[in-house]
Amino acid sequence: MNFRVTLVLGALLLALVGAYFAVGDREEPEETGVSQVETPTLVGYTTDEITGVQVTVGSERIALRRNEAGEWTYGLGSAAPDARADRSRMTGLVSRLA
Repeated sequence: MNFRVTLVLGALLLALVGAYFAVGDREEPEETGVSQVETPTLVGYTTDEITGVQVTVGSERIALRRNEAGEWTYGLGSAAPDARADRSRMTGLVSRLA
């Protein structure tokens, strides 16, 4: 490519960039004040009132229980919830449900 073609392509590029910014999106976004949207609840309880969660998918089941100390335990199938569950994940799950 010779110098003259490069110069013409550069000028064309500058013209296109200038047109883009000159014409661009002239609509200003509307200022509509922020409204607070109430988050829907699934079960209607507070996080302190939820002491257990049970999930069943097909024939598989998991039961989760919270003791008086706030520690979560889980059990698979028909087993009693005795294995420790991740407290932060359970707190997040319960807060989404409540």
